[in-house]
Amino acid sequence: MPFKFRYRVSWVDTDALGIMHFSNYFRICERTEEEFRILNRLEVPGISFPRVHAECDYKYPLKFMDTAEITLEIGDIGKRHIRMEFRIYNETKNRLSAICNIVIASINDRFEPVEIPEWFIEKLKNMK
Repeated sequence: MPFKFRYRVSWVDTDALGIMHFSNYFRICERTEEEFRILNRLEVPGISFPRVHAECDYKYPLKFMDTAEITLEIGDIGKRHIRMEFRIYNETKNRLSAICNIVIASINDRFEPVEIPEWFIEKLKNMK
């Protein structure tokens, strides 16, 4: 079942035309991920998860004061990476606004790749 988060587009998110700047779609994806991780207590001591790949297909703009619903689903889970799939819906216009994918890798405090603990992988799989 996907995790859902709501976001209202702020003035600071937009360009001179009042349209949300393309880079801010990734920012609201990260806000969604942050809420998901906090609510599910998803931390692994000694392991960080930097972004190694990000892509977004833009379908319909979000504008100042629009409300967006962002869904997060865990995609592919490997030994050293996790792919997260985000769908951003413009609730104000009832249209799909964007589909974004972000891949995170697992590293230790020396920035070396490490395997994700099996307990963490199982916890994520149980959330699918």
